[in-house]
Amino acid sequence: MNRRLITILLLLAFVASVSVAGDLFQDAMDHFRRGNYEAAVKGYLKFAEANAKDERAPVALFNAASINMVEVEDLPAAKGGFLELVSKYPDTKWAAEGYRRLAEISLALNDLPQALDYYRLGLKHAAGNG
Repeated sequence: MNRRLITILLLLAFVASVSVAGDLFQDAMDHFRRGNYEAAVKGYLKFAEANAKDERAPVALFNAASINMVEVEDLPAAKGGFLELVSKYPDTKWAAEGYRRLAEISLALNDLPQALDYYRLGLKHAAGNG
């Protein structure tokens, strides 16, 4: 009987953890839709940190950095976010997208050599050579 109770409690804990992980991502999406950009960024980052192995973790990092880039217009924060993305998830399509965004930031900062390097890295990753 005790084993059965322990098994049920472990199953409930697992279901609750999966539910919470999904809720963090959804909450961040909801904040973004409402225009609460700071809360959206924090939510995506919290999700990515708590769920590093989840397939949505690189998406969360990309979304957080993109919000900083486009909506908040904080290029240093966006650059840091995209650099984190490409270093943590180099074998994903999100790395190629991250490099593309890093190139756009470099162009905005008038750093053409760095932009070209990021575009090259993005193309390399998009081709599956990264």
